[in-house]
Amino acid sequence: MKKLLFATAAFCAAAGAAHASVIPILTGITDESGLFRFTYEASLAPDAGLLDGSQFVIFDFAGFADGLTADPSWSASTELTTAGYTLPPGVSDDPTIANLVFTWAGGAFHTTGGPFAATTFTVSALSSYSGMQMDGFGAYTVVNNGPAQGSLAYNAGTTAVPFAADSLVPEPGAWAMMIVGFGGVGALMRRRRDGSGTPRLFGDAPGA
Repeated sequence: MKKLLFATAAFCAAAGAAHASVIPILTGITDESGLFRFTYEASLAPDAGLLDGSQFVIFDFAGFADGLTADPSWSASTELTTAGYTLPPGVSDDPTIANLVFTWAGGAFHTTGGPFAATTFTVSALSSYSGMQMDGFGAYTVVNNGPAQGSLAYNAGTTAVPFAADSLVPEPGAWAMMIVGFGGVGALMRRRRDGSGTPRLFGDAPGA
């Protein structure tokens, strides 16, 4: 098992103040008979609580191959498009790639009287890909303290998701270097030896 810890960027919004809510961080990848289990630790912020229907989504989980798991009281499902989420600049929801959707069904949890100690939940899913790239997540909870207590809280950011590493397309500069390299190989393959055994390029006059 590869032990991993990826920095997760997030932005937050709530009525009257900024609050975090749920932040999923990739903590491990496990090979399971040729598939790869991506495991996340989802951290519920001290000033956030959960109601039935509170939710967080990990967007564009490429190569999804089932195997969804979640701690008790979270239901897990997938959607190709998930409405109601504003992702960070430069991140979008690809409608051809599955989103992992985790919905709270455990009743009121830490909804008043906070802040509390941070709470973590574990979720995971299988992918046919072992590569990684950063993509979006979003979460809805409620604020559990202060003037905004009871207000809806939303946060979004980026976290690591599966990626088909072998689908990378070389940059133009890389293509240029590859072409030069192939040309060099072709030139070497066209070399031949003259009668004296001295190597020369094809087309050179003998003895040159």
